[in-house]
Amino acid sequence: MASNRTLTEENKTFLRSIIQQFEGMAAITGDDAESRSIRAAGLARVGLMRHRLGEWKETEAAYTAALTIRQQLVAEFPTRPDFGHDLAVSHKNLGMLLRYTDRLKEAEAAHTEAQAILKRVAAESPNRPEVPKDLAASYINLGNLRMDTGRHQEAETAYSQALGIYKQLTAEFPNRPDLQHDLAFSYNCQGNLLRDTGRPKEAESAYTEALTIHQQLVAEFPMRPEFQQHLATSYINLENLHAQRHGPVQRGRSCLHRSPDSPEASGY
Repeated sequence: MASNRTLTEENKTFLRSIIQQFEGMAAITGDDAESRSIRAAGLARVGLMRHRLGEWKETEAAYTAALTIRQQLVAEFPTRPDFGHDLAVSHKNLGMLLRYTDRLKEAEAAHTEAQAILKRVAAESPNRPEVPKDLAASYINLGNLRMDTGRHQEAETAYSQALGIYKQLTAEFPNRPDLQHDLAFSYNCQGNLLRDTGRPKEAESAYTEALTIHQQLVAEFPMRPEFQQHLATSYINLENLHAQRHGPVQRGRSCLHRSPDSPEASGY
C-alpha cells in the first residue's frame, strides 16, 4: 500500500531539515530514564519524517529503535503511564508502516499490542484523556486492517467501539475540536463499511453525522484547512452513496487514521 501523498522537492527539503533536528534528539546520550525517553522520541520523529518521504527501510529502522528503548523503559518503570503510552504509540507507528508496506498480519499484531497496552494504561490512569483517544484510534486501525482482509463483521465491531469512546470523550471535552474531528472521522469509517456491505440507509446516516460535525468545525474554525478537506470528503462520500444506483462509484474515503500525517502525535 503506497502513500498517496505527493511531495514537492521543496516539501522534501523541508522534511529533511526537520530530520536533522530530530536526529539531534536521537543522539542524546545518557542512561537515565529521561534521556532514553528523549532519545526514543527523537527516533520516533525521525521515523515519522522518513515515513512521509516514503523511505520505508529507514522508517522501520527508526521506529524499531524507538520501540526497543520504550520496551526497556516500561520493563524498568512499569508504573509510569507515560512510558506505557509511548510504547503503545511505537507499536502503532510500526503498525502503520507495516500496513503501508502490505504486511497486514504483522501490522495487525502491532496494532493489537498497542491496544492491549492502552487498555492497561487507561485502566491504571483514568485521568489521562489522550489514552482513551488513542485507544479509540487503535480500534479504527484494527477496523481498517480487518476491512483490508475482508473481515467485515470484526471491522464493524472495531468501528463501533471507537465510536463509543469518541462519543464519550466529546461529551466530556466539548471544547476540543480534535475530538470532534475524530468522531466525524469514525462515522465516515463506519459509513464506508455499511455502504460496502449493502446497507445504504445506515451508511447515509453515518455519513450525515460526519457531515454535520465537519460543517460545524468549518464554521467555527474557518482557517483550519484540514477541517475543510474532511468536510469535502463527507460530501463526496454522500454523493457516491447517492450515485450508487446509477453505476460504479468510488469506495468511501477518509479512513486512514492520521497516517502518515501524525502517527506519533495521535495515535493513530
